[in-house]
Amino acid sequence: MFQEKILMIAATPFFSDRGCHIRILNQLKYLKSSGTETTLVTYGLGQDIPGYSVERSLKIPWYNNILPGASWHKLYLNPLLLFSTTKILFNFKPSIIHAHLYEGLLIAYCARFFTRAKAPIIFDCQGSLADEMKDYHLVKYPQLGWTYTFFCILEKILLYLPDQIICSSQKSQDVLVNRYKIKQDKIKIINDGFDPEIFNFGTIDSAKSLRAQLRIPSQNQVVIYSGSLSDAKGVRQLIQFLPSLIKTQPNTTLLCVGYGELAQEILTQYDYLIINRNLILTGQISYFDLNDYLKIADWAIDPKPGGSESSGKIINYLAAGLPVICLDSPNPNLEDQVINIKDFSEITPILAMNPPIRNCTLKIQEYSWGNLIANLITIYQETQEKFNYQKNYFKRILLVLIFSFGCLLIFFASTSYSELFSLLAGSSSKLILASLIIYIVLNLLRAKRLGIMNQCGSSCKMLSITAIHTTVNSILPIGLGEITYPYLMKKHYQNPIWQSIQDLIFVRLYDLSNLVLVILLLAFRRQQIIIPTILLFLVVFAQTKLTYNYFKQSAQKIPLTKKRSVSFYLYSALITASMICYAICLMLALRLNTSISLVIEGWYLSVLGGYLPIQGLFGFGPMEAGWIWPLMKNGLDYAEALSISVSYHLVSIFFSVFLFLFGSIYLYIISSRAK
Repeated sequence: MFQEKILMIAATPFFSDRGCHIRILNQLKYLKSSGTETTLVTYGLGQDIPGYSVERSLKIPWYNNILPGASWHKLYLNPLLLFSTTKILFNFKPSIIHAHLYEGLLIAYCARFFTRAKAPIIFDCQGSLADEMKDYHLVKYPQLGWTYTFFCILEKILLYLPDQIICSSQKSQDVLVNRYKIKQDKIKIINDGFDPEIFNFGTIDSAKSLRAQLRIPSQNQVVIYSGSLSDAKGVRQLIQFLPSLIKTQPNTTLLCVGYGELAQEILTQYDYLIINRNLILTGQISYFDLNDYLKIADWAIDPKPGGSESSGKIINYLAAGLPVICLDSPNPNLEDQVINIKDFSEITPILAMNPPIRNCTLKIQEYSWGNLIANLITIYQETQEKFNYQKNYFKRILLVLIFSFGCLLIFFASTSYSELFSLLAGSSSKLILASLIIYIVLNLLRAKRLGIMNQCGSSCKMLSITAIHTTVNSILPIGLGEITYPYLMKKHYQNPIWQSIQDLIFVRLYDLSNLVLVILLLAFRRQQIIIPTILLFLVVFAQTKLTYNYFKQSAQKIPLTKKRSVSFYLYSALITASMICYAICLMLALRLNTSISLVIEGWYLSVLGGYLPIQGLFGFGPMEAGWIWPLMKNGLDYAEALSISVSYHLVSIFFSVFLFLFGSIYLYIISSRAK
């Protein structure tokens, strides 16, 4: 059992016998039966349903509107609900926050922010905010049509607030993905369902008294509509079509079960249909009595035009065993269970047929809330696990940033600025320029090697990608800049992310093995033969095995040729040689008089430190530590060694930024031309 605390937030006058409220009620009912402790926070008005934990905001005496749609009164109702939600969050401490409707989402986000509650927000989306405003209000006030764009922008912003989104229909999900570009893995579908304890097709004998009470002629077939009597639901078009239907099908009664803004207008304009019992308006009835009305019907209809909202009434109709006529089914999985029409004129020949025998199919049983709630609980669990992981992830990021700034403070606090400036000012401009040229050649060789691995044509384009990747990687801590290479390769060459990551890991390991080979060769120079020889063979074997496995795997995508493999080895050797030349040239530019072997040793340790995912912001930390030890072996004190290593690092960052500017401008130009 899922024994967690769930806080539901619904910015609506729950309970009011309509679709959104019925969905909330069923979730409360079946979550309770599954063992969760669920509390709903809602407006101060609405019907109280016994048996559930419902907390209400302050009730406003002059506001009693329970119809769907926007209202200016919500400008003060929602702040009151936010206050109540914040207060409950402090005491209730839920594991999950389940927000209904867009106002509920914003309230949930603000309340979590104010209370710092450690709970993910799941947004129950039952349609588009912009489409709802258009259907309910903008159609009446066409002069405000320009606000549709505003609501689209607002909706897109709000959709980035929750940790997980639940849609009540496939069409609603399609709107979020196609119009607002929300990632599909952030959206799950929990369709509207039915309560099997309320809706069943059973026997219709018990409904005879209700039929007599409504004075429906015995020879008439009954077409039922349940829901809000509003333009947005397509009721006006249905009522306008009714007189022409009665001309050909006089023994037909349209039973409208519900209430809404059109009720008075219908009573006034179509009183003759009501007198003849071809049209019956019941007014508001209890949701718990709806099945009795469905039992006296022969057909059910949903005149709502296609949109992003779901239609829970269709599920209830089908659960009661009724044949359903609808303009556009919002659930593609139920298209074979309903009769879809494009125009109301198609209703006439359909009603001329004998209605099918009442039947509740096994497919409809899948939409029982007893089954759907298990899917909802699974989403709760997955979202909670993901949220806890992200929470720990952000803690790690915070620790990394603290470590990064700590490294900066330690090194710059220990560095003598006067000595650092004198080192940089007294450096050889010619050797600095030579170092820059070597650095450019080094990155060009890296770009060519990556181009060979991926068969990418443009050397300048690959150099730009390599330069940007190198620069960002030298700035961000713990090697976070490595992600720029897969991103740029996907953007400019459509390379799969996993392939680029694999390439990056391979070249890093290969270059590291080359560094080890250089150090082993230096050990031979010092007449240390036995251990270096064994290690040399091991490194060469590992390097060969690594290369063979990589090329064997990548051969499925790019054919392995002799030229390609020889070019890879050649460029890798040139890269290692260029790295050594760069280190020697830059140290000479800084007026460091030491042996080449010590420079190579310091360069090796600094590069090795750069490969470790522990460097701070701008790479400060292990790279300086790698240089300090060999320099101190050369007779320098700690302060001098630190100043030289920091100077070396600052010049390298300057070179990286220079190449970064070139790469960014070049990629911007070719991207503009492509457009």
